[in-house]
Amino acid sequence: MSFWPDEINSDEVLSPREIMQSAGEELQEKTNRLAVTIESWQLDDRTVLAFVVQNRVSGNRLNLFEAMHRLNEPYPVAIEPPKGDLPEFLRDERFVPGTPGLLPGAEFRALAQTVQGTPGRFVKNEWVCSTPSDFQERLVKLFSRNYVKARIVSLMTRPNEKPDDAIDPKTPTAPDADAPNSPRDE
Repeated sequence: MSFWPDEINSDEVLSPREIMQSAGEELQEKTNRLAVTIESWQLDDRTVLAFVVQNRVSGNRLNLFEAMHRLNEPYPVAIEPPKGDLPEFLRDERFVPGTPGLLPGAEFRALAQTVQGTPGRFVKNEWVCSTPSDFQERLVKLFSRNYVKARIVSLMTRPNEKPDDAIDPKTPTAPDADAPNSPRDE
C-alpha cells in the first residue's frame, strides 16, 4: 500500500516555465513560421509567465496566455486563458436567451432575491494545476480550443496576403445606378 499519489515520484519534475518552453519549441518546429518566448515578471504576490507567439516574417506578436504561481513556489499554477472574444456570428456555440415566464409574482421573486442577496458558493477553477502532469493536460486542453487555434492560424498568415474573401476596391461589388448600361437604364 502506498500513501502517496502517483504524481509524487522520483521522476524529474518540470517547472511551469520548462513545460511552456517545451510547448513553444513544439509549436516552432510544427509551423517553421512562429517563434515563442516565455516572458516573466513578478508582482507582490506572484510570478507571471506569458506565452508570447511571434510571426517571424511579419513581426506580429500575441500573448496567447499567461500562467501564474506564488513567488518561489511553482505549484500550484493557474492558467489565464485568452478571452474568447470572437463576435457572436463566428462562435461555434452561442447563448440564445429564453422568454420571460408568465407566472404571477415571478418579477417579485427576482426582485426579492436581488434585494436580499444570494448566498455565497464555491466555484471550481478548471485552470488551476497542482502538478506538472495537470499543467500539461490543461495546456493540451487550452491549445485545442477553437479560438486559440484561430489565433495561431491568423498569426501565421503572411502580412501581404489577401484573405480568400477579400474584395478588391477597384472591382465594383454592385452596379452603380449612375453608370451607363446599368440595369436601371434597360
